[in-house]
Amino acid sequence: MRLAGGEEVGADAVVTTVSAGVLARLLPDGALPGRLQRRLRIWRYGTAPFKLDYALKRPVPWTAVEPRSAAVVHVAGELEELTKAAQDASRGEVPARPALVVGQQSLHDPTRVPEDRQSLYVYAHVPSRYELSDDVVAERIEAQIERFAPGFTDVILHRSTRSPSQTEQDNPSLIGGDLAGGSYEIDQQLIFRPAPTLSRYRSPLRGLYVAGASTHPGGAVHGMSGRGAARALLVDRRLRRS
Repeated sequence: MRLAGGEEVGADAVVTTVSAGVLARLLPDGALPGRLQRRLRIWRYGTAPFKLDYALKRPVPWTAVEPRSAAVVHVAGELEELTKAAQDASRGEVPARPALVVGQQSLHDPTRVPEDRQSLYVYAHVPSRYELSDDVVAERIEAQIERFAPGFTDVILHRSTRSPSQTEQDNPSLIGGDLAGGSYEIDQQLIFRPAPTLSRYRSPLRGLYVAGASTHPGGAVHGMSGRGAARALLVDRRLRRS
């Protein structure tokens, strides 16, 4: 492996967790069969989370009782609103009423915050690229919380934002900020994630194994692709030694 600074690191086996499109860019031309290389190069990415982190004066003033003690709250409204939010984001539009995941861990772990304070995170899936300012996206998210917790904005002490572009900047493997390693359309699932020849975590290059969210079963099933790649590597080593 050759690092960005020019340093070369030798290894008899490599397990990569970078996403499919990035893997195609890192390998030299001709390193993989042409059809496989093209498959990785045209890998499609999906929506990305726009994340907000808050310092709060006190807990979120939810209207409903149940969210007041929940560590994680899903906020969407009626089923039609949930569906519309997903469709809008897939079409490249920031939803007017985004579906949210809200984390309230400090309710159950007071060591996370100063005394008499609370922390909060919230994210919504948005297009990887959009024309609105980050402040406008954040305001839409806050307005959605305000619908179900009137007075929420009054308890905010501080807010920090993380846009999809910031996520990609910090981790170039997350193209467009997509944490899932690519969309989950039918032709990018099961043995097609990322390609039939890579579905068992081995690559045509001896010693190169693939894991991560771009491989089956995807980013939502944490650790399983790494387990599969490690098992494949160990099996191959036993076979070579026998």
